Amino acid sequence: MFAETVIGYIDLIEHKIPVRSFKQELNAALHLSWLFHRIDQAHDRQSQKLAARDTLLRWAIWNEGEKIFGHIEEASARAKVSGDVAPARSMPITRDTLNHVTESVASKSAPAKTDIDIAASALPARPYAFDLLDYDAEQKQLRVLSMVYGVSVHKDTLCQWRAAASNTPSMWGGLASQYYGIDIEQYEFALIDPLLDESQTEEGIWALADLDRLIGVPGIAKKALNVQEALREELIIWIGDTFAKTEAEQARLIDKEIAKIAVEAIDSASLPQAKILTPDNASR
Repeated sequence: MFAETVIGYIDLIEHKIPVRSFKQELNAALHLSWLFHRIDQAHDRQSQKLAARDTLLRWAIWNEGEKIFGHIEEASARAKVSGDVAPARSMPITRDTLNHVTESVASKSAPAKTDIDIAASALPARPYAFDLLDYDAEQKQLRVLSMVYGVSVHKDTLCQWRAAASNTPSMWGGLASQYYGIDIEQYEFALIDPLLDESQTEEGIWALADLDRLIGVPGIAKKALNVQEALREELIIWIGDTFAKTEAEQARLIDKEIAKIAVEAIDSASLPQAKILTPDNASR
């Protein structure tokens, strides 16, 4: 009798395509806040700025990319969970709220001599790249948005992306049907480089300024550019004087350093190993 007593319910929300993990955005924001806080609390702020600058810039790129893609993801979302099937939540958490929590956690954490080393060791060892899957159930269409910092000046990576976009759909259709129960009849791929001021039409690379046309949602380009501008201003405030004296020169040199870091990350990346198992080489 006790085994049949109802003690509660489990609400399952089914997404046709898995959503991007928010942990990456949280991790980037938290490390960046930690580094800012360590500068603020340092007895010798100038020395701390110089020591943290490289790691701080790298986390700033990850943080910026995640926040830009957060706006793109919200603008691209087509499927919503209806109110009558959504699990009840007493206090929903938005990105703004979580940002305040992140800043609070960073400001109250105990200082440590190895903070910069910890932040540096936690950096992802891959290019500054972000991907978003957007599935339109009505049209049975999958759109894949890729954003790669510095890809516009890295022709090999551009060729690799084009090859992947051309070759992967033949495999994705079967996987999507078997794993997610969806049919895909159309694929769309788009490549974005946040470091571009203008889209490169001939190469097929989008700039942030043209996101309205790409996504089909007015205002998304402005939101993305506002994120970029706000974070650049934050970098100027915290570490600008380690680059130059004037704000204009600080902005120019910070942009130059970010572009350098992005391209170096692409240069140092290695392709994943792929192996076709045959009856004579299937040993592990």
